[in-house]
Amino acid sequence: MTDLHLYHTIIRHITHRCICSVFILVTLGISTYSFSQTYRWRSKPQHTWILGLGYHAVDDYSVAFGDIFAGHRTWHILPYPARFSVERNLKYGFGVTGLVHYNQYKSGRYVNEVINNSLIHVVSIDAMLKYRFNMNYKRISWFDPYLGIGLGYTLRFGANNADNVTANIHVGSNFWFTERIGLQIETSAKLGLGASFPGHSSSYLQHSASFLYRIYPNNKQRRDKARYKWTKKKPKGNVNRI
Repeated sequence: MTDLHLYHTIIRHITHRCICSVFILVTLGISTYSFSQTYRWRSKPQHTWILGLGYHAVDDYSVAFGDIFAGHRTWHILPYPARFSVERNLKYGFGVTGLVHYNQYKSGRYVNEVINNSLIHVVSIDAMLKYRFNMNYKRISWFDPYLGIGLGYTLRFGANNADNVTANIHVGSNFWFTERIGLQIETSAKLGLGASFPGHSSSYLQHSASFLYRIYPNNKQRRDKARYKWTKKKPKGNVNRI
């Protein structure tokens, strides 16, 4: 290879790199500008509380991803709402949620890979720290996905591992129909904090669907009556007198 040819090769290589770098920078600049125009940072949520009431199914098969979609064999669900949640919004998309669930393990369905032969009442209480992505980067008002972590306590009346503390992972989304009314779909993995964590026999999955109601703060300011007293002053004397 001659020196001239080597020189031309180096120039083409540098030019190609420069063009790629400029293209990347321009693309990033356009994306950043579009992002800043589309999304707005919201440090404080417009609403303060979210109340939820709905249904939930417990999958206590205890085998990771075992018969996960075999609801007729492994899911335990009641025909009436038995899930209640209260969420308090904080700043920067974070919030805290308290949840209470009630369910029944009925005979004929699997619990820990064994067909259950008796009625077992199940109560769980959970606390969750939640991050809602759409609170900070709000683009689609009706779509409100979130991720949460927390701790819980599950009590099974008349069963092995009757009471357990669990570490929970929550993944779900809110779907808002109006400014106040919405639907929440969520899946939670509850991992029993035992000697064989995270594969403890008390671990289970929980799927839920709840109706939501948002509560907005009352921002109406009270009218300062003293400020408007001058509007009620009556003129002295007879104004109709000529």
